[in-house]
Amino acid sequence: VWWGFGEDRSSTRRKRGSKRGRVMEVQFLHGSSSHHDNDDSDGEIDYLLWWKFILCVLIIASTVLGCVLPKVFLKLGNAGTVLCLCNSFAGGVVFGVALIHLLPEATEEWDELYPDMLPPIIMYSCCFGFMILIFVENLVVQQQSSTSHEHISVHEVCDEYSRLNEPLSKVKDEEEGQHHGDQTDIFTSYTLMCALCFHSVIEGFALGMLTELSDLILVFIAIISHKAVAAFALGTSMAKADMSTRRYIIMSAIFTLATPLGMGIAVLILVYVDPGQTAADTITLVTEGIASGTFLFIATMEIFAVEFRGGELFLPKLALAMLGIIIMALVSLYS
Repeated sequence: VWWGFGEDRSSTRRKRGSKRGRVMEVQFLHGSSSHHDNDDSDGEIDYLLWWKFILCVLIIASTVLGCVLPKVFLKLGNAGTVLCLCNSFAGGVVFGVALIHLLPEATEEWDELYPDMLPPIIMYSCCFGFMILIFVENLVVQQQSSTSHEHISVHEVCDEYSRLNEPLSKVKDEEEGQHHGDQTDIFTSYTLMCALCFHSVIEGFALGMLTELSDLILVFIAIISHKAVAAFALGTSMAKADMSTRRYIIMSAIFTLATPLGMGIAVLILVYVDPGQTAADTITLVTEGIASGTFLFIATMEIFAVEFRGGELFLPKLALAMLGIIIMALVSLYS
């Protein structure tokens, strides 16, 4: 009975040690009468919850650090070059996690869960995740354009997002020559924060819905690799606007708590939906598809579109991006 059910469920998933398959096998064999097996299942869930809590704390710490550092690095002339290279590496990591790990695995598990369903739901959800961020980005561009009464392209918003393709020492010099610069910069910081918070909530939700430790680690690496850089970009934008310390702290706190908010929503859903049920599997896989789309958007539109647009440091950036992709491929292969 054990091996027969395992083969019907998925031999591949059993080899990976999928938590969803293990929970359903325990329930199938022993039912709800075995308190010992229920305790083991609860122990696995508690184990994952502790991991999610630890990863959440690390994400918060990296975000806080990224928001605070611009105040320190504003006077340094070469900090932008270093962070530009780090941003390229982060883009490779995010790109690799989306295309090499999340999307193929979600598609494979969806086919195992619904073998007779023809529409590629995971691909649709990936497209949805990509397009919804394009929609949000377009709203940011329109709002910023209507406030500054100037034409602002998507690439200019991407520049404002990363702020890593020029030395940060220029940021303070730009303030003196701008007409209504402070008001425009403050609004830019607000719209930038809203867009980044939306990204972060989706990423946190995807991370919280995962039920395998290997998936948690890989998605965590993808999130934290660009989250700190995004936090630095937001901090740079706020420092450029010369905000008060109180407003600076409030906006940094809102952005910092966006990812934990998404994780908290996902954990609450898993509390009320048994991780072994088909509904939980469906929600998790669709969320992974949406996360793949958002990661692809961040890598291509927010990082590569900015870092590879000019010729400065092109080869080092390309090498670091490829290194990030290769590392994620190796991690996914041996996880």
